[in-house]
Amino acid sequence: MSAKREIKARDFVDDLRLGLSNQELMEKYKITIKELEMVFKKLIEVKAIKPSEVRAQSAPAEQLHYPEMHSDFRISLREQLDFPLPVYEKDFPETRGLVKDVSSTGLGMKGIEVGVGEVKTLVIPAHELFHVNQIEVEAKCRWVAKKGISGDLEAGFEIVKVLSGSLEELQMLIRSLPLEDRVAMRKKA
Repeated sequence: MSAKREIKARDFVDDLRLGLSNQELMEKYKITIKELEMVFKKLIEVKAIKPSEVRAQSAPAEQLHYPEMHSDFRISLREQLDFPLPVYEKDFPETRGLVKDVSSTGLGMKGIEVGVGEVKTLVIPAHELFHVNQIEVEAKCRWVAKKGISGDLEAGFEIVKVLSGSLEELQMLIRSLPLEDRVAMRKKA
């Protein structure tokens, strides 16, 4: 059993207010992304910081996520998709949804019926579009909402386990796509 690491709340809050990034905080306090998320959560719960302070220090592409908060609140860097990337439940490949964003710890999608707390095995057939392996993950639904005029169902998932493929490889590939390729992919759909 590993010993718990003690972080002095006052020092951490001071560093946060000095503008240290998530990465700098993780390096200074020798913590992982999940541990950083827990520190933020505890500091918010005891009212040592406000959720807006966490969002303010994050880089624009970073967000933090806590299910009990109304705002979209995430730590992991997510790649927003502006082209259709299919996703489906492993047991129901005929019912496809679309991935909206992807990170190493979670994904946002639309078009698949799910309830908060449900765990699903999801397949992203990225090999149909790119030279990467199909990605299969076990993921737990953290939030569900109806969006837009049509009331499309959107959901956010926390990745519990990567069963095959690499989300990081997919993220790097998406990041490297030139804008003209993204536009062409959007037009094909």
